[in-house]
Amino acid sequence: MRCIEIENKSYFYRLIDSLNKVSKGEVLDELSLDEMKQYNIILILDYLNLSENFKRVSNDIQKLIKEKIDEVDYDELNRRYKKVINIWKRVISKIEIPISVVEDIDIDKLIKVLNVRINFSDNLLNNLLLLIDINGELGNEKVLVFVNLKQYLTKEELQELYKYSIYNQQIIMLIDSQSYGVSNKNEKKILIDDTLEEYML
Repeated sequence: MRCIEIENKSYFYRLIDSLNKVSKGEVLDELSLDEMKQYNIILILDYLNLSENFKRVSNDIQKLIKEKIDEVDYDELNRRYKKVINIWKRVISKIEIPISVVEDIDIDKLIKVLNVRINFSDNLLNNLLLLIDINGELGNEKVLVFVNLKQYLTKEELQELYKYSIYNQQIIMLIDSQSYGVSNKNEKKILIDDTLEEYML
């Protein structure tokens, strides 16, 4: 598990700012740490509003739902959609304005109407494990980058997170704004000190 601990606050801010832009699709040649350039990332900064981090993968979730709709499901949706359209026609007929309703079923629009949300719990570790599951289920080759996560988890919880990501073959990275000393089990740590010297721990 790659961990980067940065004691230089200015450098830490610039790196996280760059990663935030990259996670939103911007291309940055000046991104610090060369190894980060190769990754397609999801940057996680706010552990109290995890659903906000995953708004950007909602399109991927909608595609996954669409892939799971088989012919039987499609026929059933089509039948029920026509019933809904008939109700709307009846309602619209009471309005003296020329209004029409699109009668052809559009699966993409129907999925958007569902307003699919990920059900997070009140337990941070469980939510992080869920993020790993979601990333794997979507078939993403995205790296989950957790910022200052060590402030929130115990060493035991970190180990559980590491083991879970390894077991599920998902790459995660931790970037922290301070040093936590020697590496824990399953960690490959880079320490960047206040003078920007790099050390492997």
